[in-house]
Amino acid sequence: SRIVLIGSTSGIRRDRGGIYGISKWALRSYAYALREECKPMGIGVSLINPGGTFTETRKKSSEEDRSLLETSDLGKVITLTFRLSPQAVLEEVNIRPLQGDTY
Repeated sequence: SRIVLIGSTSGIRRDRGGIYGISKWALRSYAYALREECKPMGIGVSLINPGGTFTETRKKSSEEDRSLLETSDLGKVITLTFRLSPQAVLEEVNIRPLQGDTY
């Protein structure tokens, strides 16, 4: 069994976004606590922290932005967590765009 939480790189560094960054720091703390609670039950908890991603919201403001992650990149990382053996867990991964990000 797996639980996958989607955080943000705003939860691993100082962010200018105020409450958004605070909520991602809180989610990261929750992931650590949940992971410890779920270990005895054999449930893996993964936290994935994407950087800036080319989402539907951002598509409205720009035709195409190569400085952002594709949503399919995030999907590939999520898929990987479910392809691991039952005794393995991807605890936390940070995925950022090569050519840019919010920091």
